[in-house]
Amino acid sequence: MNRGAFCALVAFALSTATISVAESSLVVSSCDLTKNPKKYSNQLVQVRAKVSMGFEDFTLVTSDCGQDIRPIWLAFGGDEPTPIISTVNDHERAPGSVLKVNGHPVPLQRNAALELFKKKLSANRIGMADGLGCRECPLYDVTATMTGMFFAATDNDGGYGHLGSCHLFAIEQIADVDARRTAVPAGGRFTCSKESWSTSATEAQSLEARRKPCRGRYDCGAAVTDEIAAVAEHWNDPIGTAEGNYTGFGNWADWRSADLLRDYSIQIHRQKKRGDSSEIIGAAATRTVCKPVSAPYPSSAPIACRDLSDRFPVSKSTAQNVQKQVRLGNDSWRIGSPERAANVALQDAAHLWQLELSPQLKQDKCMRPVVTKGDQFTWCSWVDQNSMQVISIELIRFGFLRHGDGWNGVPWILIGGSGTACTIEK
Repeated sequence: MNRGAFCALVAFALSTATISVAESSLVVSSCDLTKNPKKYSNQLVQVRAKVSMGFEDFTLVTSDCGQDIRPIWLAFGGDEPTPIISTVNDHERAPGSVLKVNGHPVPLQRNAALELFKKKLSANRIGMADGLGCRECPLYDVTATMTGMFFAATDNDGGYGHLGSCHLFAIEQIADVDARRTAVPAGGRFTCSKESWSTSATEAQSLEARRKPCRGRYDCGAAVTDEIAAVAEHWNDPIGTAEGNYTGFGNWADWRSADLLRDYSIQIHRQKKRGDSSEIIGAAATRTVCKPVSAPYPSSAPIACRDLSDRFPVSKSTAQNVQKQVRLGNDSWRIGSPERAANVALQDAAHLWQLELSPQLKQDKCMRPVVTKGDQFTWCSWVDQNSMQVISIELIRFGFLRHGDGWNGVPWILIGGSGTACTIEK
């Protein structure tokens, strides 16, 4: 489950001013920052901590710092954008600009540690055709020493992120990166089987009683795990203290093992009585077990993932020359179906990305062509059967190339692409 899932960066302005990282930064812990935020606000500090990155989440891990604490949202200084899409968009910055927060310019020192930090944080199991159904499956736990400006959220002025829920740590320098493989499998294909259990009212009441009253995410994590452990016992599967990811609210709970191969869920069924009261009448529980069809890479294999997101501008003269070549009998694939054209255009995109395509990459689908402002567009996607690449490209037929015979004879031309590609580092 996301740590700090509702945090997003707000109130940033960009500047070209620069400052250097002060050697006299205060060395603090992440718990120091969360427990004494006013003491360190607007100061240059150094902290060594684990980092969590996922959907609307780029935060320091502060799970051991107690309950009812504000998360600490992270942002890079300089012109390095936030590496995740958030509710407040800091996903793009002008080249050469410098982040500015509350009047403080925050530069960024670029070094090998920064590149390693970004690379390992972005390494996730893609999970599009793997059977495991990954959404956020990081391949590495990343810890680093970070130096930067700390900005505390205030009761009066609010904080940073959704509903002012976060403090802010603006990174100026990264050092001493420690990236350790998680239990999430890299690559490979899996097949999963699912079993169901419909309980009696008495059994459901017993299961619900296992989830003790709790307060705070991590306290409730233990409560959900206790309830799910009782579900697993039905199949004689001990969970014990095994690490896993949980979700639980109201009458529903789910637990998934850290290696993604086991999942248990429960839904308590209630029947309304008079007024606001209700009674438990049963529950539906499920058990999902996954096994490899083709083996994943060993945990010792170093994985690196790249974000593929580019536009490939095409001038009018280039488009006209492409059509000329088609009329001369060359590149006939350009006037075929979108599926055929896309398979060739994908090779062009891979060349521009300097990417070696996976031999297990299979075309998933092409969208039905649509006409916008006189041009015709389609999008085609590919999925790696071993969950290491997922790619989409955009093709266009320019309307100005039409000559009275509809779209027949107008070539498909590559204009953009996106996706993620993971590889084994050499």
